[in-house]
Amino acid sequence: MRIISYITLAGLFFISSCAHLKQAEQYYSAGQYKETINLCQKAIERDSSDVKAYSLLGQSYFAINKLDSSLLAYKMANSMDRGNRFYEQQISVIYNSMGDNLFSEGEYYKAIEKYEQALGNNLAPDFIIEKIGDSYFQAGKHEQALAEFSKLYITTDSSKIADKIAKIKTAEVEAQKLLSAGKVFIDKKQYDKAKVSLGKALEIKPDLIEAQYNLHMATGLRLYRRGAKNSLWDAIEEFGYASAIYPRLSEPHYYMAMAYNKKDKDEYNNAISEFELAIQVEPESKFAKESQKKIKELKSRQKKMREFLSR
Repeated sequence: MRIISYITLAGLFFISSCAHLKQAEQYYSAGQYKETINLCQKAIERDSSDVKAYSLLGQSYFAINKLDSSLLAYKMANSMDRGNRFYEQQISVIYNSMGDNLFSEGEYYKAIEKYEQALGNNLAPDFIIEKIGDSYFQAGKHEQALAEFSKLYITTDSSKIADKIAKIKTAEVEAQKLLSAGKVFIDKKQYDKAKVSLGKALEIKPDLIEAQYNLHMATGLRLYRRGAKNSLWDAIEEFGYASAIYPRLSEPHYYMAMAYNKKDKDEYNNAISEFELAIQVEPESKFAKESQKKIKELKSRQKKMREFLSR
């Protein structure tokens, strides 16, 4: 009798689960997604191996743009029914939608991550590769964008891809023009104009290293010229950023030393240290030669000061 009662109880649970799922499907067809979710969850409570309930739950969450919950539900369904292409495709679709949302928010690197996950689940590779290329372009990573678009020439509308590649190359040329203009402005000591030009170059191509370097130098030189103590500290910081970008250039170390010296004429050690670094990293540069002269001047002054104080 006990075995029969267990079987009967199991049968009741199965019937109850099926009834919830059937009603859930009707709610889903009517666009009543919250009600569908509620019934799917009840069906899963009664039978945690109900693949159809997880699948419908994933569809319903997707319909109301709860993508994390949708992804979890489909992953559960996929783990129970390995090899079912439908669940794999749905997981890819969700990752693609996550990527689209992040792209629209300007989170291009995070979008790329989601698109690559969609690609890993075999969703229309050309369709996703193009989106990855678009994301790299918007992030200013032109080389990576070109690499992605070049994969599509064989299988995709070549004229469309050619237009995107041409757009990248045009942007590259414009960024280089703005960089060149910025460097000319620096040479003319027109630092505000330099900053505007270099800033525009970086808007087009944020990873343009030379523009980053020159922007820090232009900012530092402007602050150095201003001469106030706080400005000189800020100038030193900007020259430090520049030296981190190009550690083998003497220029930022030279101007760091000049700023230390301008900030405090009686403070020698930091200035001499930076002049020595300028010589060390680029011994044949004009800044290294100037640094040698400055070191001699500072050491001579330092010696006279010590002699005066020792009297």
